[in-house]
Amino acid sequence: MRPPDQKVKCEKCGRLISEFYIKRHLNHKKCIPIDPNKIVIKRDESWKIGDNQYKCPDCGSIHCGSGICMHVRMCRGLTKSSLGIWAKGKVSWKKGLTKETDESIRRGAETLQNNIKIGKTHPSFLGRKLTEDHKKKISVSRKKYLNEHSDQIPYLLNHSSKESYPEKYFIEIFEKENIPLKYHLQIGIYQLDFYNEIKGICLEIDGEQHFLKEKDIERDIKRTVYLESLGWKIIRIRWSEYQKKSTEEKHEVIQSLKKLLKDSKEIENFQELMKSKYKKNKELHEEKMNLEKLQNMQNIALWKNLILKSNVDFQKFGWLEKIRILLNTSHTRVSRYMKEYMCDFYSQCYHKNLS
Repeated sequence: MRPPDQKVKCEKCGRLISEFYIKRHLNHKKCIPIDPNKIVIKRDESWKIGDNQYKCPDCGSIHCGSGICMHVRMCRGLTKSSLGIWAKGKVSWKKGLTKETDESIRRGAETLQNNIKIGKTHPSFLGRKLTEDHKKKISVSRKKYLNEHSDQIPYLLNHSSKESYPEKYFIEIFEKENIPLKYHLQIGIYQLDFYNEIKGICLEIDGEQHFLKEKDIERDIKRTVYLESLGWKIIRIRWSEYQKKSTEEKHEVIQSLKKLLKDSKEIENFQELMKSKYKKNKELHEEKMNLEKLQNMQNIALWKNLILKSNVDFQKFGWLEKIRILLNTSHTRVSRYMKEYMCDFYSQCYHKNLS
């Protein structure tokens, strides 16, 4: 009894032939090298299993209507790569060519350079510039979205929902002293630390992160103005200042809070009590910020002189590495500095490298 046929792939035409007939097949007129470009595989409706879903008859994998035919060609070994038709040693398109050796690359470089000069093409390294109207539209739409979806506020998403130590501290004190202040209330995009709805009083416990940057200070001012426009009276306690107080002074603060909740007229006295040291700290903070600005301006002028007076050839690639070594800093910092303070000169360096 003859064993079952085992099919072998013909090296000449790529067809699967029984091993018993492979020698006869090689001498047959039908054994012709296959041209993959002439092989047409039509999509069969029997492969369809759903809406724009087809099942491969060979491997059973599922593909869309536009990709099933190419997949079947690959499964059956009918692609150029599987049939070995690609010429050995064939060079990839335009590989190793430059604008000096190839006319089409030279024309493309000139077109790109002209488009950048006339403003038709914007270099990616300069980043995307938005107009003031566009920025305002983004700001308005973002505020509207956050007002409607308070659970998507970045602060709430990026910060832990656990209570901070100052908040725990005051929660315990308010419970012991029976001070009617509740914890956390969401108003638009802002979250109040402690509040009393009947009196319309909001108590904020500010950590040092609220006083380190001008942006944070301005943000707190906007927050205060917005809440006051809704009728809230804002009281702020700076945690670092509160910690420095003695036990008697802390007790005085808590008692003044009690009086305040009984009589809202006491709010001015309480604010004066808590802000007694704020003025000095604010003045020190402003002096520190002014010194930092002066130092930054001096560094900007120094770096600019070093770059302009350097012997670096900006017409050749590699000038960024030389400037980095000259200023003893990173590539990123050099590029950011030049984009911000030497934007025209930086773009000219880019144009020179294209030419």
